[in-house]
Amino acid sequence: MTYNELRNLCHKNEVAFRIALQNCMVQGLDTVRDKDFSINIGGNLFNDDFKAEINKAAKCIAETPSHVVLAIIQREMAPVSDGGETIPPLHEYGDEEGICPVCGSEVEYNGDHHIDDEGTTVSWHCPECGATGKSGYKCAFTGHYDVCDEAGKPLPQRKPVTHNNIIF
Repeated sequence: MTYNELRNLCHKNEVAFRIALQNCMVQGLDTVRDKDFSINIGGNLFNDDFKAEINKAAKCIAETPSHVVLAIIQREMAPVSDGGETIPPLHEYGDEEGICPVCGSEVEYNGDHHIDDEGTTVSWHCPECGATGKSGYKCAFTGHYDVCDEAGKPLPQRKPVTHNNIIF
């Protein structure tokens, strides 16, 4: 199926789609692709029409390339959360400088800077949701500045050395 076809199927009945997705993971895609396969789920809990929707969705998921299924899960389905018990909360902005990765609000920096061989980290807290963390920065050598001799006399500035960038 195409992305749009699978998206429409997901939005038609997300509960059936989620159950079908779970069954694809448990049963295996090859098993679900079998023409005689039918998910026997819920006993009398689900009516026959709902079971047919689950089976249709499972067959469609099994026949769709995995990257398309993953994109549907990521972009179209309701976010999965358990209040931070076992799944860390995330915000759609992810790792955006100055933005809380939990709630998306602007973070406040605590003013500390820790420098090591890997770069610099700066602690922050979110005034909106209370999350805390550190922002990481990688640094690159750009040259020497304000150079003085042993007597403290400033030395004349040199022209910076330019390096050719290597593009991978």
